[in-house]
Amino acid sequence: MIFIFFNYLFQHEDIKSGYSIKFTFDKNPYFENDSIVKEYSVTESSETQCKSTPIRW
Repeated sequence: MIFIFFNYLFQHEDIKSGYSIKFTFDKNPYFENDSIVKEYSVTESSETQCKSTPIRW
């Protein structure tokens, strides 16, 4: 599934400012989150920034 998403990103040149990926999880003993969002953005000076949902261990 992730491969298909990245393949889509690289085939479309109109994505300029960034994107986000949402990971969804079943209940598990490792952390409390049911989903984590990872956001990537690119500034006008081509700097890449990355933010993520805090993981609740």
